[in-house]
Amino acid sequence: MSTLKLSNDIEYRRYSDFEPQATVWQDFPATLVLRVRREEVHATYDEPGGVREAGRYEDWLFDQAKAETYLPRILKRLKIVRENHSDYFDHIGETFEQDLAGYDLSDGWGQSSTTVDVEHLAAWDRVSRSGELWDLAKTSYQLYNAVFPKGTWLRETLDRLPLGSMLDILWSNVDGHVMNVPWGLLYQVEPGRGQPIDPEQFWGLRYRIDNHPYSMGATKLSLGERNQANVGHAYYWKGLENDRALQEANWQKEQFSTVPTHVAMPTNQAAPKDQLIQWLEKPNPHPMPVLYLFCKAKSDDEEPRLEFGHDNTNREAVTIRLLDLPSTPFDDVRFVFFNACETSQKQAGEAFNLLESHFFERGCWAFLGTVHETPIGLASKFAAIFFHFFYGRGDQPMLPAGEACVHAKRFLWLKYRNIGGLFYNYVNEYALSLVHDAENDTRAPNNP
Repeated sequence: MSTLKLSNDIEYRRYSDFEPQATVWQDFPATLVLRVRREEVHATYDEPGGVREAGRYEDWLFDQAKAETYLPRILKRLKIVRENHSDYFDHIGETFEQDLAGYDLSDGWGQSSTTVDVEHLAAWDRVSRSGELWDLAKTSYQLYNAVFPKGTWLRETLDRLPLGSMLDILWSNVDGHVMNVPWGLLYQVEPGRGQPIDPEQFWGLRYRIDNHPYSMGATKLSLGERNQANVGHAYYWKGLENDRALQEANWQKEQFSTVPTHVAMPTNQAAPKDQLIQWLEKPNPHPMPVLYLFCKAKSDDEEPRLEFGHDNTNREAVTIRLLDLPSTPFDDVRFVFFNACETSQKQAGEAFNLLESHFFERGCWAFLGTVHETPIGLASKFAAIFFHFFYGRGDQPMLPAGEACVHAKRFLWLKYRNIGGLFYNYVNEYALSLVHDAENDTRAPNNP
């Protein structure tokens, strides 16, 4: 069994330790571990049964000035793609629930037997040939060149990594600022003018990415036993009858109502905001290792704020500011999925995203958020897909959170030719998972 390296030099076995029924689709074709330390990078490359290069040191030739130029351009290009093709991103299909229930995880990588209907193929053909997507791919390729310059061993290694490989990236600035690079948006080849874009050249659809911008030390890989670990879901709660966000929030609550440990908030219709703020201070009942929030979020020139509804007469009643969020350490929340607009990428010159860092400062180990404003229908369906794999619903095995995120992205692409998974960014412990057997809950990276 191959291993992954953590920043504290502890080796830990892959997540198949938590899923004894692990199958071949869980294997990584190759693993590249990058530890960035000031002006050098320590790299380990491993192909099971093949090439292995351990402990290689390379100069870190990251061009920060260029990268800081391309990052806002990439987000701007992504916004234009979303605005011009919102119907494409939101059109998942009327057979979504049946498609998800019948999906074969072995189709996630390589040759796929998944069929795509003519309508979705035609929609993707239009998007793939659009100037907006070409501009995004070209700018993302420029960022790729700035981070990994041509002619280096590291670039040559990345250029030959096969589909489905694991990239384990450990990088934070010397001064402690998180390098919040949208790794999933990097584009690996220069797009040809007038040629359709190959979506599997975007890292988010090409690789498994274990991104560690936050130093967490040794943590457990288990979130607890599935039938005992409560999962707290806070939903957008107020709007007009035709409010799409409210419609999707109600749809999600119905979907997750069959999960025995699902806790939906808020429940107090008289004072939902006060109840939610109090609950976010001490999410309960215990244990509650998983926290999910579905709302609208803004992080512009104003203070970051969460909007859990639409109210023309009293906006404050449905808005929670960053200042309103409790700062007390979590008792047991370890994984946070913040499914809202602009929740996992820096905005307005911020050194790193304040909403994301807020949850890490309170003690979470991993965070899933969006890199930019995400179409509401897509956001709702992505959550359903992610939790389907993470909770192990139906006949599916329970997947670690990072792997569930990757398969959610792959499902959207393989089944609907939808690249909406690129809006999502998973940060820190890739292998966190719920388990079947409570005895695994004591396992830590250095206690396999």
